[in-house]
Amino acid sequence: GNGTDSAADESSTEAGTDMSRTDGADDDESGNSIDEAADTDQDITFSETAQLDTLNSPYAILMDASTGEVLAEQNADTQMYPASMTKIMTAVVGLENLSDQNETITIDRDTYDRLYTEGASLAGFGAGDEVKAIDILYGVMLPSGAECCVGLAQHLFGSEENFVAKMNEKAAQLGAENTHFANTHGLQNEEHYTTARDMASIAKAAFENETVLKYLSTSVHEIAPTNKTPEKRTLVTTNSLMRKNSEHYYKYCRAGKTGTTTPAGYNLVSVAQKGDIEFLLVAMHVDKQTHPTNTVFSDSRSLYNWAFDNYKSVKILENTEIVTEVKVELSAKGDHLILVPEENVYSVIPVDLDVSTINRDVKTNEKIFAPVTEGDVLGSVTLSKDGVTYATVNLVAGSSVERSTVLYYLHLIEQFFSNLWVRIVCIILGILVVIYIIIMISQNKRRRRKKLRRRIRF
Repeated sequence: GNGTDSAADESSTEAGTDMSRTDGADDDESGNSIDEAADTDQDITFSETAQLDTLNSPYAILMDASTGEVLAEQNADTQMYPASMTKIMTAVVGLENLSDQNETITIDRDTYDRLYTEGASLAGFGAGDEVKAIDILYGVMLPSGAECCVGLAQHLFGSEENFVAKMNEKAAQLGAENTHFANTHGLQNEEHYTTARDMASIAKAAFENETVLKYLSTSVHEIAPTNKTPEKRTLVTTNSLMRKNSEHYYKYCRAGKTGTTTPAGYNLVSVAQKGDIEFLLVAMHVDKQTHPTNTVFSDSRSLYNWAFDNYKSVKILENTEIVTEVKVELSAKGDHLILVPEENVYSVIPVDLDVSTINRDVKTNEKIFAPVTEGDVLGSVTLSKDGVTYATVNLVAGSSVERSTVLYYLHLIEQFFSNLWVRIVCIILGILVVIYIIIMISQNKRRRRKKLRRRIRF
């Protein structure tokens, strides 16, 4: 549907009433992307292509959810329509500006009628419904309700346009340079676009926010009766990876958001965790005509399984390990100091990579002067292998170093006389002293001559 991604993509037998409306008309926009420059058949930059021969998501990126390290990508910088993945940013901006999640939001009748006519996916709230903000947010994230998005926007900033401006400001703050939002819900608009990489950056920030994550990681939510509806109702997520009754259920999936329109195709941004390793995946534009059955979920499961099989999370540097030794000037005792990592360093690396073979690029301050306090940052080390940077961490003093008072004052004297202007003044004073001496010598000679002449006369 136009801006539709509903639980109806998968038949749901969850207990309770699924409120979402999914009868929106398909949009008739044509075209696969905003800029047709990218070739979807170009070489995949995943490190193991054998696992991806059947990939139906031509625009994708897989990263370490903790560090943002990109493990695999293809066409990740091509601008595409995000459809309802937009609503992650809607939730982020909404939660940043809501003072109370229990405040009441009223669904505007004109807004409701417009969205219904446009065929937007709806959470099931009616015109005039007075709903708690917390239920509005669940309506945004689970059944992908457009009326919840616009209602939230109007409540916080007076209009959807004002809210969208805040969304674009937030995107810029997150470094999403190839993203522009034109609405809060993802209904088709040529000025509403993002990339797989940008969406990953937005989602990473959202998943790191515990409040936002609470909504994104919920699969079913029951809402209390409203002024228009006396019975309790149930909201169900459109993310089949999280629905236990779905054939696509994936127990490692923690959170996610779908997005579906005809021009955008099927899309999914999600995060999966197994043990101490967590991946974030954006899979975009599974073509609805080529793949009438939504395969974005099977794509995501396949890529997650590949990642869990081929990567491991390990400690690649201990915070007690001596990385290097540096010279310390003006020290009272000894003139060298060991540097250690500021913290333990963990990273996701290929399962067959030997940690001991990882390269270390050490950088330290050009000159280090006492006193030094244990823990002072004095440099950094970058850990990499075969062109892949796994981490950069500060190097800190492994112990404290006291300053020698004598050396310190000698150093001050040296510094004083090493100043260019001091040198120039000293030279000028020296020249003046020499001139003065010459003048004095000359005057003395004249006086002696005069005295000598007087003696000769007498």
